Amino acid sequence: MRSLTALFLLLCAACTSHDPPKAAQPKPGPCESGDVTLTARRGERPPPLCLTVGAVLRVVAEPSSRQPWSPLTSTDEQVLSCVSRPGSEGTITATCTARRPGRATVATVTAPFPGDPRGPAQFRWTRQIEVVAHGRA
Repeated sequence: MRSLTALFLLLCAACTSHDPPKAAQPKPGPCESGDVTLTARRGERPPPLCLTVGAVLRVVAEPSSRQPWSPLTSTDEQVLSCVSRPGSEGTITATCTARRPGRATVATVTAPFPGDPRGPAQFRWTRQIEVVAHGRA
């Protein structure tokens, strides 16, 4: 009976030792410098992105003529500052500059469907950005 209990405990320990931490966040890939261009797409959940100070992030949202995209926002303008301008067919083009090390999330959302509160759903696109100093990439 003792060996059965020991075997059970060993199996339980093996099962739980491979569980990833619940709060684990995906890590950004290698840090990008210079100009980086991305396309914001409905339903997309892109992984975090790492930029070096001085890098320029350009985001172009896919066309959405009936529900235009809102201007891109940054959760921390001191880390990543963004300027947006609307384009044709409901697109938005944003240029964001990595100003100093830190973390920020950029986001845009499509407008509500005009005239029908039960119309198509709004879409939100976000991307976590980590900015690092030169040489820490």
